[in-house]
Amino acid sequence: MKCNTILEQGRNVAFAACALLIGASVMQSCEDNDLILTGQPSWLGNSIYERLQDEGNYKYTLRLIDDLGETEVLSHTGSRTLFVAADSAYDAWFKDNKWNVHSYEELTLPQKRLLLKNSMIDNAYLLELMSNKKSLGDAGTPEWGRTMRRTTSASVYDSVFVMTPEDMPQTVFWDSLRNAGKNIRILKDATVAPMIHFLPAYLQYHKITAEDLNILTNKRATSLNEAWVNGVKVVNSGDPDKKKVDYDVTCKNGYIQKVENVIESSRNMAEIINSDNDTKEWSRMLNRFSLPYFYKSLSQSYNQTFKTEEPLYVLLYASKSFNDWSAGGKVTISRDAYAAGGTGRKFTDTYDNVVAFEELLRFDPGWNQYIDDNQENDLHNDAGMMIVPTDEAVLDWWNTTGKELQDEYHYLDSVPMSIIAELINVNMISTFSSFVPSKFASVLNDAKEPLGIKKEDVVGCYMGCNGVVYKVDKVFTPALFSSVAYPALAHASTMNIIYSIIDGRNFKPYLLSMDSKYALLLPSNGAMMTILDPGSYGGEVSVGEGKQEAPDIIELTYDKTKKEIKAVRYTSTVDENGNITKGDQKASSVNGNVLNKLYDSMMDQMIVVIPDKTKTLEQYVNEGYKYFKTKGGSLLKVTSEGGKLAFQGGWQIEHNVKIPAENSYVKDNGKSYEIAKMPPMGAQKSVYLTLKEHSEFSEFLTFLENDYVDNLLKNKLSNKYNAGMLKQSNKNLSLLDNYNYTIYVPSNEAIRQFQNDKLLPTEAELDREGYNAKTGADPKLDSICLAEGWYGPDVKTAQDSVNVRTTVATTLNTIISDFVRYHVQDHSVAIGMAPDVDDEGKEKTDTKYESMKRDLETGRFYPLNVNFTKNAMTVKDVFGTTHKVKTSNANLYNQICREYWFEGTGDNSRLFMASDAVVHQIDGVLCTGYTYPANYEKDPSKAGKTVKMRPWREIVEEALNK
Repeated sequence: MKCNTILEQGRNVAFAACALLIGASVMQSCEDNDLILTGQPSWLGNSIYERLQDEGNYKYTLRLIDDLGETEVLSHTGSRTLFVAADSAYDAWFKDNKWNVHSYEELTLPQKRLLLKNSMIDNAYLLELMSNKKSLGDAGTPEWGRTMRRTTSASVYDSVFVMTPEDMPQTVFWDSLRNAGKNIRILKDATVAPMIHFLPAYLQYHKITAEDLNILTNKRATSLNEAWVNGVKVVNSGDPDKKKVDYDVTCKNGYIQKVENVIESSRNMAEIINSDNDTKEWSRMLNRFSLPYFYKSLSQSYNQTFKTEEPLYVLLYASKSFNDWSAGGKVTISRDAYAAGGTGRKFTDTYDNVVAFEELLRFDPGWNQYIDDNQENDLHNDAGMMIVPTDEAVLDWWNTTGKELQDEYHYLDSVPMSIIAELINVNMISTFSSFVPSKFASVLNDAKEPLGIKKEDVVGCYMGCNGVVYKVDKVFTPALFSSVAYPALAHASTMNIIYSIIDGRNFKPYLLSMDSKYALLLPSNGAMMTILDPGSYGGEVSVGEGKQEAPDIIELTYDKTKKEIKAVRYTSTVDENGNITKGDQKASSVNGNVLNKLYDSMMDQMIVVIPDKTKTLEQYVNEGYKYFKTKGGSLLKVTSEGGKLAFQGGWQIEHNVKIPAENSYVKDNGKSYEIAKMPPMGAQKSVYLTLKEHSEFSEFLTFLENDYVDNLLKNKLSNKYNAGMLKQSNKNLSLLDNYNYTIYVPSNEAIRQFQNDKLLPTEAELDREGYNAKTGADPKLDSICLAEGWYGPDVKTAQDSVNVRTTVATTLNTIISDFVRYHVQDHSVAIGMAPDVDDEGKEKTDTKYESMKRDLETGRFYPLNVNFTKNAMTVKDVFGTTHKVKTSNANLYNQICREYWFEGTGDNSRLFMASDAVVHQIDGVLCTGYTYPANYEKDPSKAGKTVKMRPWREIVEEALNK
């Protein structure tokens, strides 16, 4: 961006006087006799102006002082520190400078102000004290070595530039001004540019090495004793013996610090990048975030001061360093509402002319006084830094690793700002002092991993008033560009909805990890128009003489104007082949909480962590594996169809629907698969409905539904959350939490054998026909107690009977609950599921899991040893018996279930939590085993023996005896 013409003004700007005499405490001690005879110490010397006259080789500086009306101030009053270059330095500068000025006479008045004012500080400082945190006028003890920047005598009006329409960036934010065809007056920033200095104390405090300083000064520095100001060395500041003292020249109104070269001005990082002929590509990308802001109050002050009627604009960059710019990932700001002050800059007024941004820069590189608000610093203590690749490096990247973007957008200028923001931001570092070249290993990318920059990559370095620019010979890209999430960002025209969800719901940090290998499903915008709302599962609609499923569809589209997702709710029907027909619109919007929960659940089911990082999903499928655990714990079924992978979530498996991969993208941490049909959705069926659907599970279901067990099945949770599928009379298994599980269901024959052996109660014995909870009447239990002799001679009163019944019922509750719990395992496993690998990368063929039954003696949960392969599964219980999963009937194993709890009702039902489970039938009953005491008197034949399970009546009798 060019703003090369510094505006000539007819008069100077009035500044507030700050003429404080230098106190004796900051200079040398004085003798009283000198003070009495002369009115000032003998060592104090002449004024700054007089000293420059006496030196004889500072005629250019004296002319600047005279022309700018500073003669009186620098001759008699004030308290200043002036950095001056000798006439020989000016002669050399006139031969080669960026202003293209070849003699003093060619300098404009604003250029003269820049030369003088940017080299002068409105306080007197010894060079060695300039690194102290507090200035001399501040209260408190100065903090040694903390300071690297100080404000100068310059004014914001010293840098008013003229910008032509041709020089305005080709973005929508400049269109109105560019189309007007007129030049504008614009400030590079509305804050005064400070001086940046690297002094020995500061370097020592921050452990900045001599090599660091050498790089920062483009190989010119040779010693840590040297002092550098705005990239210019203070003369003889590196002399270790201080024999040639050309700094801290003491005058009665301040200090003179001699510098080797002319200090032109204090440029900010944006100016540095924009003015470098080697960084035009980066500059053009950066300027896409620039805006011309009409600063109303500053413009009025400017016109009043300079007697003009021209509007004055401020050049801003849309960034996160503005205090009130952030609102849900977007920014809405007013062109006319800029105000400066404090540690941030705020927009305080409201106007009609509003601009919206989708993405922001990490900070404003044009903010002269930028400081990271997250640090306990002010502008004196630190600055920012930017890593900027050369044009050659950018073009090399564009034609190699950036080729995916090139294929999609053809031209670098056409790449969306959201992508450019990611690229620029990873090269914007909020604090300079912590990341000098010797500390480059600490520079992290967006995945909190090393960015990879090395000191050898730096080909040039520039000190700006708000930070340091490192020019490098390669492009450092964010981890996002190498991650499986990147295709959604890169192909915004077809996948901006899913990327908005990945970014907005905070999945991006997870997907940036390079320690894991992922398979990520990325639904296209078309696929996102058919999302089933699990809160509406179970609904039906009459069609002819039959019924069809009628879940709600949530249709997502992307509003490019508002940069947001729009959600509309529709009715639908689903036929027996899984074909979905969209019906009438139910609502033109969807509750945000409903959407967020739906987004999270959907994303969790589209991320697969590949167990063996040396393999791909295709390799696993070709080896015969079909099931893969997702991030959320549900199972995703993957098959190969016509040479491409096809995916099925629980709902798709239930309806025999396959979702083919349209495109795939290989990235550093895995592979992404674009799908166009619909996102995979969780299963409709719960564990209860799955068991109820197949008669082979009936005996186990009896234990869940019996009247002795409290709350194994629920349709309400905490009286606040409703189970899903209530229209189908569903109940959720209350043992399950927000996790994933495996349910092992013994065959009916196995359970009946245990019942015949009196180890488990029968369905008839569990039937409490006639039980009245209010009165306590329990005729069926009374008959059992009488038959078993539990109403013996000790039971004499009605209360005694109640006590016996209560003990029997409680004990049966525990027996049945423990039986069920030992058949429920943490972690879902399935036949054909890709196995985990150990630390050595070997597949785990035999894995120990925890059941939900607790060992009361140890406090730990009883384990189960599970072995699952592509075609079979066995589970071994604590007793040591191995049981097989029955595979003769496909409906009795690998039954994927999901249980939902919803908060709210109707269209506002939002997911509270969900449990994923897989149901398998096994050929036996899982047992923990029981060892009788060595002195078991009731039946000495059992003493010391271990059995699979104790007879249930024996357990009840023991409880009654206690």
